[in-house]
This record gives sequence, C-alpha cells and structure tokens, in this order.
Amino acid sequence: MRRRVAGALAADDGDTTFLLTGGGRRPGPPEAEVMAGLLAEAGVPADRMILETESRDTLESAVNCARLLAEQASPGDDLVVCTSGYHQPRCVLLLRMLGLPARAGRPLPDRPHMSLLRLAYATFREVPALGWDVLLFGVGLVTGRVRRVRLRPREMSM
Repeated sequence: MRRRVAGALAADDGDTTFLLTGGGRRPGPPEAEVMAGLLAEAGVPADRMILETESRDTLESAVNCARLLAEQASPGDDLVVCTSGYHQPRCVLLLRMLGLPARAGRPLPDRPHMSLLRLAYATFREVPALGWDVLLFGVGLVTGRVRRVRLRPREMSM
C-alpha cells in the first residue's frame, strides 16, 4: 500500500483528488483507510480524499469507484490508476469498460519488493482473473447489477 500511495503522490499536481479503494477481507482496517492515513502523513488534506471501503475484490472496487466518480468527476478529468504494475492493466480495463477514461500511472517497480516467484505468480494470476472479471461484468450488465457510467460536464458558476 505504501508503494501505491507513493505512485499516487508522484502523479499529484497539488490539486489531485485521491480515490482510495479497498475494504479488505482480513482483520484490521480497510485498505482505503490505511492509504488515507499514509496520504495524511504526507500532508494531503482529508478533503482531497474519497474513500471506498466496501469492495472485496478488483471488480467490486471498479464498480464502486465508477459509481462514486459518476457523481464527482467530469469528462475532462484525468483518472490515473496507481497500483502494482502487474495489476494495473486489469484495473484500467475494468474502469474503461465501466465508461471511465482511466489510464495507468507510472507504476513503481514490483521486483525489488517481491521475490521473482511471487511476482511471476501474481502476474500470471491476472490472466484468469481478468477473464473471470470480464465474465462477471457481462453477467452484471445483463442482470442490471453493473451499469456503465456517463460523466457529466461540470456546471460553470459565475
């Protein structure tokens, strides 16, 4: 999580809103709350953070984030995904499938922090996980549990 936050901070232009996601399945605080604490330690004010603490997996995270962003983002906003390099393609694809203009941020290298065997496992695991997520996404569209979002332009105030 520290590396994800470092990647997000590297993309910060001083006006960035950070959408932190992850409810986690294990005991302890949700991942989003842990990352919010790390951003706060780095001096990011709470009003620049949105927390999504309910998701338990990548697809659920993408769907929940899309719902939040549908209310807060507009078409010209830059949506940068900051996660592990091996995980970024799946995250970006799912967000794009949901109608968001997501792009991959510059990932911090995974290799210095993971053994080669663990990195290989994590990378190869993404292939069937992507297929599974796409299948569940399609089922969700058919059943109405998943909806693509459409970002609305911000209203100009005078």
